[in-house]
This record gives sequence, C-alpha cells and structure tokens, in this order.
Amino acid sequence: MKKLQKFIIFMTTTVLLKRVKVKTSVFTLIADAADVCTYIEDCVRTGSAYVMYADPTITTAFYSLGTTAAGNITTAIATYTSAPTDANRNSVADKKAEGIQWLESYSEKVEDIANLDANRATREAAYTNITHSFLTPYKLSNSTKGVPETPVLTGTITGANTMLIEITNGITYIPSQTCFIVVQLPAFTTTETPDPVVVLRTGQLTVNGATGEMITKTLSGKGKTVKIVFTNTGRRYAVYAYAKNGNKLVSTLSEVIIVNA
Repeated sequence: MKKLQKFIIFMTTTVLLKRVKVKTSVFTLIADAADVCTYIEDCVRTGSAYVMYADPTITTAFYSLGTTAAGNITTAIATYTSAPTDANRNSVADKKAEGIQWLESYSEKVEDIANLDANRATREAAYTNITHSFLTPYKLSNSTKGVPETPVLTGTITGANTMLIEITNGITYIPSQTCFIVVQLPAFTTTETPDPVVVLRTGQLTVNGATGEMITKTLSGKGKTVKIVFTNTGRRYAVYAYAKNGNKLVSTLSEVIIVNA
C-alpha cells in the first residue's frame, strides 16, 4: 500500500494598505488671502524641518517657491491696502490662487512620501506622517468626531495694527473650526472701568460690558495661526478662542491672553 504524503503549502499574503490622503479643502476653502499666506509659511517651516520631507526629498528650491508665493500675497495685500482699486484687489486674488496651487503641489508630494512602504507599515503611521508636514490627513474611520480640545493661545504684535495669535496645542488638535474673539479692554483711568466679561455656554458666546472694539475670526481645520488687524493702538486687547466639530460639539473657552497693542 502506497503511503499517502501530505503536503502543506505556506502562502504569503501581501496586504495592500489603502492610501491615506491629504484633506486639501482645509486650505482651498480659506477665504482670507492673508490666512493662505500664513498657511503656506507654516507648511514651509514645518515640512522643511522634518527629515521625511526635508531636502533633497522635497527640495529647498521647491520650498523657496512656497516662500515666494507667500511673499507675493503679502505684497499684493499691502499694495491693495495702500491703493484699494479693482485691479489691486484682483491681484490679491491672483496671488492667493498661485499660493493655493503651490499648496496643492506640496500636498501631492507629501501624500506620496507619507504613503511609501518604507515610511509606513500601517495607515495610522501614514496619517501621522502627513501631520508632520502641517497638512491635514483625512480621518481613518467614519467615526464621529468628539468634543475638540480647548485651544491654548499665545499672541504677539507683529506690525502696525496687526497681532499674530498662535494655538500651541499639539498634533492631536484638529477641530473643524477654531473661533477667535478679540475684545478691547478699557484704558487705565482714575475711575476703574470693569473689563468685559466673555462667557461661552452651551455653544453660545456672549460678551457683556464691552465698550471698545470687538473682532471675531474663524479658522478652518488644522490651522494654528491667525492674523488679527485692529484699529486702536496703545490699548490692551483680550483674546479668547474655542474649537468646534460642527454646531453641537464645542470645546470650553480658552484661558484669556492679553495683547498690548
């Protein structure tokens, strides 16, 4: 009787990971040209300093094109501010569009690099890789976002009637929106005037006792810096922020920071 031989064949299976993509709408939907400029500067600063995206993988020359695009936006805005003509307004829009083109090209490069087999073994790793470029990746699952982190702020005066507010939270801070409120504080006088009271309750913001300038601004997605242009110099401004994931998921109000204009 012939012996029956049993053969076991071991087969290797290659798992193809689904590509993690960059969420380009974060910057293509930015309305303010100055905010596009800031977003480009953040991408250049962050990407060029991270080993995965540093020269020569993404060349210094390419980052220089981004810096030039941001500078062109700043120049166009300054020109329009000095001479608010239709032609100069159109120039701002043109330079903003060129800046977004650079960001789209940057996104393509980052997405390709972040998803290389050599750079990620999991989709979670590819997601993290993208965050190191300052860009925002699409979320990995369809789970609903929770209540976002409360933003932590710093602020400085960067020029005439301009302050720069920065969110210092880490890479886990990716709300749908961050809302800023800037309130002018009363001047110091012999008769002390109480400071305005800012309250955020169940997603509704109220400001009581404000007698001076108030400014609000909204930042979409992962952006962490915003420029605020104010009118009155020689005054103090209180700055607050809160984050939102839709209308119902709202963080608590940030601690106030005081910026001396």
